[in-house]
Amino acid sequence: MRMNRRNVLVGLGGIVASGGALLGTGAFSTVEAQRTVTVDTAGDASALIALNEGSSSMVTTDGDGLLQIDLSGSNWNDASGVNSDATITITDAFTVENNSDDPVDISFSDDGSDVGLTLTPSTASLQASASDDSDQQSFDLEVDTSGAATDATFDVTLTITATNTA
Repeated sequence: MRMNRRNVLVGLGGIVASGGALLGTGAFSTVEAQRTVTVDTAGDASALIALNEGSSSMVTTDGDGLLQIDLSGSNWNDASGVNSDATITITDAFTVENNSDDPVDISFSDDGSDVGLTLTPSTASLQASASDDSDQQSFDLEVDTSGAATDATFDVTLTITATNTA
């Protein structure tokens, strides 16, 4: 092969192209940038997903505006708790209200302790904040103490999950 300008340019172009492929394209693997994030918190009744007390005296709002469910007997006359090996149903325990601009699905889980929590309905689809009741759902709470020790205290965590469906 004879050396001429065309062959030299093709050869140099091949070397540059293969060198770029071997060494990378100059892209980067990490970028770090700082941005400001503003977060406003609110009590449960006025939050994005609002939690409001129902008609039961066992479900109240604490001093910080957070919903609390108390079955300890501390607010009952002569009782010191609920029955062991029993199922206790609290009708209209609380209401979940969607104050967002998007529809959401609501689901629940507990921490798997010796006391089981079940909500009825077990899930709900709530429309975006609306003037009718399509953006809220009332829930009954069932507490199952089967297998739980007598004269014991259990702190059970109920997790309420709202998933945007828009």
